[in-house]
Amino acid sequence: MERCEQLYQFWLQDRANNTLLADLLSVLSAAKEFELLSRVFEQLEPISQELPFVKLYKLQTLMMQRDLDRAGALIEIYRQEFIGNDSFTYLAAQNWFLQKNYTMVLSELGDKTLDSELYVQLAARCHYLQCSYQTALQIIENFTLSQPELSAATIGLYAAALADSGNSKNAWDAAQQALAIDPCQVDALLASAYLLIDQQRYTEATFYIQKGLEEAPSLGRFWSMLGQVKLVEGNLTAADDALERSVLLMPDHVGTWLLKGWSNWLQNRLSQAEADFKNALLLDRNFAESHAAIAAVLFKLDQRDAAELSLAKARRLNPSSITIVYVESLLAEADGQLELAQAKLDALLTQPHYSGNGTYKDVLTHVIHQQRQ
Repeated sequence: MERCEQLYQFWLQDRANNTLLADLLSVLSAAKEFELLSRVFEQLEPISQELPFVKLYKLQTLMMQRDLDRAGALIEIYRQEFIGNDSFTYLAAQNWFLQKNYTMVLSELGDKTLDSELYVQLAARCHYLQCSYQTALQIIENFTLSQPELSAATIGLYAAALADSGNSKNAWDAAQQALAIDPCQVDALLASAYLLIDQQRYTEATFYIQKGLEEAPSLGRFWSMLGQVKLVEGNLTAADDALERSVLLMPDHVGTWLLKGWSNWLQNRLSQAEADFKNALLLDRNFAESHAAIAAVLFKLDQRDAAELSLAKARRLNPSSITIVYVESLLAEADGQLELAQAKLDALLTQPHYSGNGTYKDVLTHVIHQQRQ
């Protein structure tokens, strides 16, 4: 702050010095000194207000302050003046990105994604956030044909897209490559934690999760993964805290609502569990696990008919759902059909785990072994 103030006072003595002005705006923007930036813009010489770099800094400052409506208005005022300007194109696209309007981001970028790595990252991330992982991967791979040397940020995003698309081996290699360049690269930390959780290597995953939270504490997916790990470890208090943070940061993530619901269910907080499962259902009414989870709660609440109805909906959507088998075993046990209940549990445990690492029994055995160490 002291350096920023000194530089500002120095500029006040020579406001016609545009080189000094450019340095001042750069330093203040990097330090996010918005009050000083506002004072600079108010005290600009009339001729300086028309400088292209000054207009771009004004636009960038509004975006950094999340004043996206004013930024959008300024973009339209400047659009004709900045046709073909890469910095303006990126800022205009980023303003849409901050509004989560990914269609307009891609429209702003057009066919320019091979021109700049920043364009590549922004376009690929838009597709990634819309779960179009293959498209995101293709954008990055096309760019590597002309630019084989990628930044850690691009490689990390590539790793995350590979991980979410199920390409575990290549995802791990890409994540470690990104982290070798930048040990704090958030996408690579995310991908690494996700892949390790899939392999039930929870202690190792926690290292990447904690590092990720240090770098990006507002990224809900890290909190969700931490909640999942704590749930597996049986630390339900810590799981509750992490999952609560996660749903506040990303309220549209179905998996986190389900994890939160199961944590409440395990603690016999049935009304809260039901509310969490219903939140998951509101986000995706065609996900069998949500219907089956609600059936589990209704069974606990002695609402057998309602539980059967929810279970029937789940079966229509995915008859091989793990949660369905579990609830069916509960119902069979309640009816005194102990052998049938055990058979269903045995069938569940011998199913291949979704990660490809053995059966569900193998996974549970591994977790229990870890907890005993």
